[in-house]
Amino acid sequence: MGKRALRVVKWLSTTPAIGVCAFCSKQFKVPIPALTKTVDAQASLQEQFDRHKCNPVDSSQKTPRIVPGSHRRDGGRPDAGEAIPAEMPAGSVLLMSGRLWHGAGPNVADQPRLGVLMDFIQPWLRPCDAHTLSGDLDEVRGLPVRLQELLGFNQATPYFGFIGGRHPAEWLADAAANSSANRFIDNAARQTAGPG
Repeated sequence: MGKRALRVVKWLSTTPAIGVCAFCSKQFKVPIPALTKTVDAQASLQEQFDRHKCNPVDSSQKTPRIVPGSHRRDGGRPDAGEAIPAEMPAGSVLLMSGRLWHGAGPNVADQPRLGVLMDFIQPWLRPCDAHTLSGDLDEVRGLPVRLQELLGFNQATPYFGFIGGRHPAEWLADAAANSSANRFIDNAARQTAGPG
């Protein structure tokens, strides 16, 4: 985990204006009168930081959990005991293969937590998640064209990436084709779920 340290994140010319605790992300602001001199601004931030007490963070609650090396396995679900917290300082970024077994620890706090997930996929590849089949097509139609493309309703070349023999954007716009696709998806979901 990160060390308790003061980090300046906003400057006014050469004067520090806002600092952050590198351990718990608490923000400290320099009062306006202290912004006239750099030495006063530095002293104000340091004094606020020195008075501040970090709350210990339960790593099982706040950090992603990963199973190291699981992306190189032939298959099989890992045991829950193999997962370890991917501890890092506040504001850090975790880059990993989507094939790595990962997840979040339970949120036992009394407030929601924020997670940001960004995938990068070469435009000539389809996403590994079949967004073209799993998304609500009416919702997808309401998205900007660029988001539709990122969900897989696009072709990088005219040679592959068709849906039903058509360009994905054309297929998406065609309600008749989509109603038959929805029936196919519903039937597949019922077969997967088994008798109910």
